[in-house]
Amino acid sequence: MRKGLKKTAALLLAFCMVFALSACSVRKNKTITLNVFAPIDSILAVSGLVDKFSRLNENIVLTINYDDNDMHAAKIEAGYDCDIYICDEPICMNWLDAEYIGAVYNDEAKTQANPNENDKIYSDSRVDAFKGKAIGEDDREYDQVFTAAICKSTQHYKEAQLFIDFLFSEEAAEIYKVGEFEMLEKPAN
Repeated sequence: MRKGLKKTAALLLAFCMVFALSACSVRKNKTITLNVFAPIDSILAVSGLVDKFSRLNENIVLTINYDDNDMHAAKIEAGYDCDIYICDEPICMNWLDAEYIGAVYNDEAKTQANPNENDKIYSDSRVDAFKGKAIGEDDREYDQVFTAAICKSTQHYKEAQLFIDFLFSEEAAEIYKVGEFEMLEKPAN
């Protein structure tokens, strides 16, 4: 009788170990999807960055939604699923940043930078990542700065931060050059 009990206990223990090990391997290989909202002007840089990042981080898939900055800001404000917001218009980024509640961006018109008191991005994740040349309405060339931030709606902050850090890597610098962009200096933490 004791032998049967020992065998049953041993089988039960072995089953638990196999189950636990298989559960660990499933979690380890789980694929995470990050949604990136980016301006159309960044398509050359962002598509290359996403491709390279995905090859380096096989368990992270990035989907890109290209649109105008104000459309992205409105979607994020409305609650669309966005993990990383890349923007080349500070007004649109400020619209979502609690740090700009009560701030005025146009002294003459007394226009509020964040009139709806949005708190949709992590202010401390906000970084100017890269720049390119653009032509303004006055036909003058100017630096177009692309800022990236992690949205508060993300379920994958750690993975989103990996992508933000990647924007300042040697691999990213090579991608920027191909699209005639330039990597900016990573801010000190």
